[in-house]
Amino acid sequence: MGVQVRVESAGVALVVAISAVVGRKFAIHPKQYDDWMVIPNQWGVLIGRPSTMKSPALKQPLRPLDALESRGRDQYSLAESEHKASCELLDIERKAARSKATKLLASGDKNAARGEQLWDRWAMA
Repeated sequence: MGVQVRVESAGVALVVAISAVVGRKFAIHPKQYDDWMVIPNQWGVLIGRPSTMKSPALKQPLRPLDALESRGRDQYSLAESEHKASCELLDIERKAARSKATKLLASGDKNAARGEQLWDRWAMA
């Protein structure tokens, strides 16, 4: 048994979802024999009496957008984890370079210690 909703309601949601993904590359030509063109933005509204099935009309066309959002969130989480691991590794390398520079300076090799400090600064860039 299907839910009966107005086609216009689903159309509004579909246009909003597509324009959110495509952006300014999506255009609507309201008149068939005219050059009038409208570039829809990602805002839309459904106005209707209570119980006219507005929510189901919005949910179904937005499902692919929800899937894109979920996939993007997963990719961001992975990239964030990789970035944090890289930052921690860089911090360990900096501490090792400072420790090595301190030992070289204690042994009297000022030039080698300076070289370690320069490498540390180069690694940060």
